[in-house]
Amino acid sequence: MKKRIAKKIEKKRREGIHKVLDLVLDVNGLKARQKELTGDKPTAFFSFSGHIAAVMVSVYNAGWATGIEDALNLTHYLGEDYGDSLEKILQKLTEVANGL
Repeated sequence: MKKRIAKKIEKKRREGIHKVLDLVLDVNGLKARQKELTGDKPTAFFSFSGHIAAVMVSVYNAGWATGIEDALNLTHYLGEDYGDSLEKILQKLTEVANGL
């Protein structure tokens, strides 16, 4: 029974991570997204750190360029009760994606 519950929890987390990555791709598309190429369109970054089981997302609202600070920087630690929630990350990315 515990294995079944653990598998359901893992499946739900994986689905959340897939949604986050999908939203990052919605914001960026599949082409280079530097400010000099896309102007003031937002640029989103997605990173997964396996050694600490964390998902990190950052967004540059007016495009990415060297020296510009990100407007949004969120981290979710999988399986822990600290960091930003996947729901918060999804909400913020949805706002960015809808603003396009």
